[in-house]
Amino acid sequence: MKILVPTDFSDLSNVALNYAVSLAKQSGASIHLHYNAKYEGPPRAGLFIDLAEKVAQNASVDLNRFAKDLREKVGHSIDISWEVTSLPDHSRAIIHTAESSGSSVIIMGSKGKSGVQGAFVGQVAYQTLITTTTPVIVVPPQCEFKKEGNALMAVDVDNTPETSSLNALHRVLQLLKFDLDLLFADVKGDNDTIYQIRKDIETACSDVKVDAYFEEESNVVNAIENFLDSHQSRMLVLRPGIHSFFDNIMGKSVTKKLLSHSHIPVLGLP
Repeated sequence: MKILVPTDFSDLSNVALNYAVSLAKQSGASIHLHYNAKYEGPPRAGLFIDLAEKVAQNASVDLNRFAKDLREKVGHSIDISWEVTSLPDHSRAIIHTAESSGSSVIIMGSKGKSGVQGAFVGQVAYQTLITTTTPVIVVPPQCEFKKEGNALMAVDVDNTPETSSLNALHRVLQLLKFDLDLLFADVKGDNDTIYQIRKDIETACSDVKVDAYFEEESNVVNAIENFLDSHQSRMLVLRPGIHSFFDNIMGKSVTKKLLSHSHIPVLGLP
């Protein structure tokens, strides 16, 4: 199994890399490092192509050195590969690389900030999470890998996971060796719908212990955060819904709020 780790050599991306290395050691997975060499400066007539190529060349040298240093650090216990792309959009570059490399999961970092500004912080991670067909683990700052424990899946009865999403969830839970808690908050669906959702999840994750909890709290974000604190969950699992651009700016996306506030990794299912 292969873990894709996008990096920009920052401390934040190194937090995600350290998490990925610990997971790879536990699971026997390989790591594929990725850097998207996008020229960020203002275009200059006649020089843009040369400058973009220079950025890509420098990135290749830097990533090659970075990967070799990592290989020396971890020894031969983890198979490490790396790749540089030069696409104009970082999230599309990550998604393309995940597909072309055959990666099973993407692990990346994201900064957290509340309020309207939070809509623009960690935008690459958020855009990757809501558009990719590969599960994404977003690791917050100062987060360390935790062995074993429980993941919390907040279930939206209006956005139920498909079979492919549940299979992806199962693969990641197996990698992490986590059990699964299901949280139904402010449920408006009928009992038959809830029963079927729970049954589908238990069937897909047949070798994982699954427990279900119900909260009447109408504020879904508060319900999730209270549960995470009281049960000391190791990871939050979401299946993001697609919101309008205006809703995202105004902070109405539950996924974006939780990404901004979370102190534990967030797994986004496709």
